[in-house]
Amino acid sequence: MYRKLLYSSILATSIFSLLLAPAATFAEPATSGTLTAADGKKVKVVHSEKMKVADVKLKDVVTKAKDAVKEEKAKSKSETYDYILFDDQQIYTYEETPTSPDGELVVSDATTPAQTFSAMATSGQTDFIDDGVGGKQKISKIGSVGSYLSTVLKLPTGSSQVSDVSSSHSPYNYAGFEYTNTANSGIGSWQSDMGLQYYQNLGFSGTASGWKPILTLKQKTGADTWTAYQINFDSTYNQAQYHNGFKPGTSTTIYTYYNYNGKVRMKLTGTTICQDMACNVSGDYSNTTIMESNAAWNITKIDDFKLLSTVVSSNNTGLNKAVYSSIKVDGVAVPSSYFLTPQQDHALVTRDSSNTVTIDVNSSLYTF
Repeated sequence: MYRKLLYSSILATSIFSLLLAPAATFAEPATSGTLTAADGKKVKVVHSEKMKVADVKLKDVVTKAKDAVKEEKAKSKSETYDYILFDDQQIYTYEETPTSPDGELVVSDATTPAQTFSAMATSGQTDFIDDGVGGKQKISKIGSVGSYLSTVLKLPTGSSQVSDVSSSHSPYNYAGFEYTNTANSGIGSWQSDMGLQYYQNLGFSGTASGWKPILTLKQKTGADTWTAYQINFDSTYNQAQYHNGFKPGTSTTIYTYYNYNGKVRMKLTGTTICQDMACNVSGDYSNTTIMESNAAWNITKIDDFKLLSTVVSSNNTGLNKAVYSSIKVDGVAVPSSYFLTPQQDHALVTRDSSNTVTIDVNSSLYTF
């Protein structure tokens, strides 16, 4: 049976996750009854909580659940839809099936909701990063030569969202593209990462945190050989580097091109922690940085664009977060059908109805 799970939090009142996972296990129900939903349907309610939750609150839960399930049904067909919503006291599990289309709600106590969510969120972990942890969302809409992907990246802030930079942790949030040559041992394949790396030694005094631009481009040139190519800053737009970087907690717009007049190119626009690269003046400043390949490689096609949040880690641990919104190719919003199944390595990748992709990397919460 194909089952679609949706998670939410009462405090956030929004869909928290869309993923395939086994149903949660709850205590043996104590009592059951019915509740009339806003649409007039009779919903079965199973109470296994110690202190019975008031009907007025349950009606609110059912309304949220039915709205979420209705939205998901419009996007994809499934046999069973589960909506899980939790707060500090209870977990509410709403389900609609072909044999119970009006829905059923199970209410149970949640003494450790974070641990409960962690157990469910382990589904879909692939451990795809050899030297760390992270999440990856591929996008198969690629356009043609000259096409570009653009997105607004909300950067994490503070130790609760991103690992401190150290010898064992180096966080990255980035886009890019991939092309795999299926013949000749893959020779001629391309990979490029375009985005930001986290630093905590920026600013005039070297104690400020920020995100500095990175662009890597490599081609498979032998059966077991990848060659990395030189990248340059545009001298007119190069201020978000050296002692400067994009400010944590702010949004940065990323433009990635695989063939911009033959060159691989990235443009970043956002708020930096200094006015210029030497950080002669500190403060919030709007800056644009452009990086591109030194040579015109004239890449004619790619397989997909990509969005990632990762932590290079020597011990397979780490913390990072990226929220990618307004995801477009050639200035046009990418339809849902072009988002491929995400890859997760101690991370959770979710996408909402507006195609905002959230990548939450947390090796303590999302265990393999």
